[in-house]
Amino acid sequence: MCLKFNAVKLAFNGEVGGDQSLRITSAMPVRIAFKVQCTDNRLFLFRPVFGIIEPKETFRIKVTRSPHPKKRDKMIVCATV
Repeated sequence: MCLKFNAVKLAFNGEVGGDQSLRITSAMPVRIAFKVQCTDNRLFLFRPVFGIIEPKETFRIKVTRSPHPKKRDKMIVCATV
């Protein structure tokens, strides 16, 4: 696996929304480009949406969810070397 994540699941209080951080660590000796995708872009804001992680470095992504009734969504981090 080329990326390691500090969490496999993020949980938000749906009615209130909020912010959480996702940390991605490169496990490769080369630079890795990534992009974050989600099933509902109206509810979620990712900062940054894409970037480059240097070898053995950790990158922080801020995930913000807007207030909305609770529902299950998925987030995908696409990466390439």
